[in-house]
Amino acid sequence: MATFVSGFIVGFTAVWQLALVTLAVVPMIAVIGAIHTTTLAKLSSKSQEALSQAGNIVEQTVVQIRVVLAFVGESRALQGYSSALKVAQKLGYKTGLAKGMGLGATYFVVFCCYALLLWYGGYLVRHHETNGGLAIATMFAVMIGGIGLGQSAPSMAAFTKARVAAAKIFRIIDHNPGPRF
Repeated sequence: MATFVSGFIVGFTAVWQLALVTLAVVPMIAVIGAIHTTTLAKLSSKSQEALSQAGNIVEQTVVQIRVVLAFVGESRALQGYSSALKVAQKLGYKTGLAKGMGLGATYFVVFCCYALLLWYGGYLVRHHETNGGLAIATMFAVMIGGIGLGQSAPSMAAFTKARVAAAKIFRIIDHNPGPRF
């Protein structure tokens, strides 16, 4: 969030006209970045859960190897492990696709914004309202601020989840059990 605020402060103090144009475009970058990182967080959590399930099957099989061998359950354990890994593999494919689509969309919007801002910055330089250095500084400060805002959204969601979890923990800690008979 500090990157977002400082980027806009630098932008508006340097070339306010360019910062204003950038302000119109930055929400798209922030929204795409937030969607991208939130989607990746969800998919990585599901993938972690699937891999944990596969690991659990292996652990149970190794710990109870005598029982598995006695009841000829090797093929059943192998099938369970393979199916759990297939789920994790499918989630890995989805994660890869989400990474590619998210980064592609982010960079598409960022480069379109760069094109717009370079064009408008050139217009301002040509009409002697600013110089090239200030125009570039404004453009990068505000764009990096917008990217920072998009990347901070999942962190804010994580803080919200942490507060909910902490409230549950404190409720358990503060619970006063009644007398036992």
